[in-house]
Parts: sequence; C-alpha cells; structure tokens
Amino acid sequence: MVAGGVQTVTADMGRFVEGGGGVDLYAREWGNPDGPEILLIHGWSQAHASWVTVYDSPLADRFRFVAFDLRGHGFSARPNAPGAYQDGDLMADDVRAVIDAFGLANPVLVGWSYGGIIVGDYLAKYGDGGIAGVVTVGAFFRNGPGAAEQIFGPTVAAVGRSTFSLDFATQVDGIRRFIEGAMVAPLSPDQLAEAVALNLMTPPQVRAALLTRVVDVGPAYAAMTKPLLVIHGAEDQIVRVDVSEAFSGIRADAQVIVYDGIGHVPFFEVADRFNADLARFVGRLP
Repeated sequence: MVAGGVQTVTADMGRFVEGGGGVDLYAREWGNPDGPEILLIHGWSQAHASWVTVYDSPLADRFRFVAFDLRGHGFSARPNAPGAYQDGDLMADDVRAVIDAFGLANPVLVGWSYGGIIVGDYLAKYGDGGIAGVVTVGAFFRNGPGAAEQIFGPTVAAVGRSTFSLDFATQVDGIRRFIEGAMVAPLSPDQLAEAVALNLMTPPQVRAALLTRVVDVGPAYAAMTKPLLVIHGAEDQIVRVDVSEAFSGIRADAQVIVYDGIGHVPFFEVADRFNADLARFVGRLP
C-alpha cells in the first residue's frame, strides 16, 4: 500500500485506496473515461459487485462508474474495533479518498440502503461543493432508537440478530432469509448462492457495529444545494417506503420515484427502468 495513493493489484484494474485512518479500500472503475462520473456506494453487508447491473450495462458507454467496497466489506480491510464503523468522519474520509484517488471532479453519489448513511457522512464533513448531485436507492438517513419501528421493514425484524451470530449455520440462515426478503421475485438457486457468498464476505461483527450505530445525517441532506433523487421500491421489506417521504420532509425539492411492485433492490429487479432513471437524472445536471 502506498500512503495517500493507489496501487493496482489485479489485471481487472482493481485498486486499493487508503481510506480514513489508513484502512485499505478496494475500488474499481468502468465505462467511458470522459463521461459524467458516478460513484456507487453499496449497502450493509454487500460489496461493489452488487452494482453489476448498473456498471455492466449500456450506461457504461455514456458514464464513468467507480464503485468500492466499504470498510469491512468485500475485499476491503476489516478493522476489529466497532468504532471503526461508527465514526462518521472516517466514513466520510473513505468516500473522499476514493474520489481523490480516481480524480473524480464532480461525481454524482449514489447510495443504496445503508449507503444513504455513508453519503450523509460525506455531506456532513465535506459538503456538496465537490459533487454534482445525490441519488438514494432504498436508503435511510438515521439509525438508533426507534429505527426498528420507523425505518426497517418486516424482514429485518424477522431475521433479528441472526446475521450477527457467531454460529455459522445460524448466520447463513439469517443472511439467506434477509436476501430472500429483499426482492419480490425469487432469485434462482445460482443467484441466491452468489448473493449469500457476497454477504458472507462481511464478518458478523461488522454487521453488528453498523446496525448498532446511532446516527442522523438528515441535517446534512437538508443543507444540500445540489439535486437529490430518491428511488424506493413500494414493496421494500428491508427499509420502509415511508422513508422516501421522510427525505421529502427534509428536502422539499427532492425528486421521489416509487417503483410499484418492487422491493429493496430496484437496480436488479427492474434494471432497465432504474438505469434509465439514473441516466435521465445525471444527464440533466450541469
């Protein structure tokens, strides 16, 4: 690892970027190097590969995509201390490090699920002066007391603490049920196996640290001056669709799109529609 810089480690152009507190973050880029820039920020217990239906699509002819694995996820480093996942400044520094390492001049930040918190961490520390806009997808902006009733859907309640379990069979069962509840249409056996494997790259203690974090980045979204697009599935069983209305409450000018009949992963469930909405939003920005 080269301090403050990047190091190419594989032929597929993956890089390790030094994030907040010196944590190595795995990141990749795709698409048109001269196109408008989009930074994809995945959710809880996921990885950059969650976005494959976006970056490996016809949009790559028009846009430059960068995605990275959050600390503790995917190929990124896994600090042991819970505080490494509960410090908003560190999370903000992770995003800033990826932006700087890839030379993103004015990217659109796209945050899915817990990624909405990470985007808010960035806005809280760095503001929106260096970005073109924000897109949230099935996202939320606060966590802590009351979250179970006001933010999370029935799948989260049903799974409970099983995804934190140090009993491997219990953990795998919890992850499987979490994934099955995330989408309306069932995955194929191969798709489900791949999704479970992707989730299991995140240690249970990382999942626990993130979900026990008390945070509210609503004021950071309220202070934004750049455009905000909120996309949510009407049948989302992970994050309540009401949260999209909560975004409107703090940003009256937010554009909100609710997908009928769709769950927590609209960019997978209706990839063509999601990609068209994303392209339309980014294409209209200055």
